[in-house]
Amino acid sequence: GDLWTRAVVVFGVDRSPTAVSNPAPTAADPAPQPGTVVPLGPPLAPEFTTQLRFAPVLGFPFSGTVDQLVTAGWVGLDEDSDDPLTPAMVAAIADAWWTTSLVGIDGASLAAGPPPVATLDFALSFPEPADPDPAVWRTGLWHTGRVIGGHDGYLTEVRTLHTSDGRLLAVNTQMQAIGRTQ
Repeated sequence: GDLWTRAVVVFGVDRSPTAVSNPAPTAADPAPQPGTVVPLGPPLAPEFTTQLRFAPVLGFPFSGTVDQLVTAGWVGLDEDSDDPLTPAMVAAIADAWWTTSLVGIDGASLAAGPPPVATLDFALSFPEPADPDPAVWRTGLWHTGRVIGGHDGYLTEVRTLHTSDGRLLAVNTQMQAIGRTQ
């Protein structure tokens, strides 16, 4: 009988542009092409990650890099996939990457296992519509994540997803509680 979560979803009709319409692409300075694909899955990652292709460029989990908590890389379906890029797929991929806070944790401190991570606040917006062309999977989508502030085990992260040509598909903000590793 306890309330565990609550979601507010807002749908609307197209409106006449007022102040901003069709902003120019703002590429997140992606690497020119996907690098080494890293397989993810249990026990270190959720089961669904086995269905995605991750090619990280910056910000590896448990690397102990605390001076700059950032992640970047390519993510998507298998490059031969003929599945269209839908809004639901954009939403799923926007939250598929590991939390950037894990970059700052030193792997040597994981004797008791990875720390618990809880998302306390989650917002997702879609600045531009997704083009359903499955050719997007040849490179995937460019993910960036950055911890923009926090203290005492609570961090706020901003994530973005761009197409390879610079269109901003998703902006995701999360406030997370990070537990102790020991």
